[in-house]
Amino acid sequence: MSILRDTSCCGVDEIEALERTAKESLLEICEEKYGWGASQQAFILFTDITTSGRGRKLSKYITDNKLGDVIKTNPKTNPNSGNRVTVWVWAINETALLKWWNKNKPSNDWDYDNDSDF
Repeated sequence: MSILRDTSCCGVDEIEALERTAKESLLEICEEKYGWGASQQAFILFTDITTSGRGRKLSKYITDNKLGDVIKTNPKTNPNSGNRVTVWVWAINETALLKWWNKNKPSNDWDYDNDSDF
């Protein structure tokens, strides 16, 4: 299953579901971003209900690892579900994310920085 979903803007994708740890989510995002035929984006947005904590943890992991800037909205009640929802927008630092990916990816994956594959 793909963790990223397209939006109507080619520069923005959305994380479809925060069901994993922050590191696992980032590994899946990088697999999609740097895999063959994958599209790139300037921003990734993600949402979470306030009681889950996954969005907050992902935001903290991104900022702690200096993978880009994250902007957070104030929680607001979703009129469809009654849940309190927060939205985060991640401005990706591509250089830092690629470095993080090459350090943390499973060893059987391609070296996407192309510096020593041939």
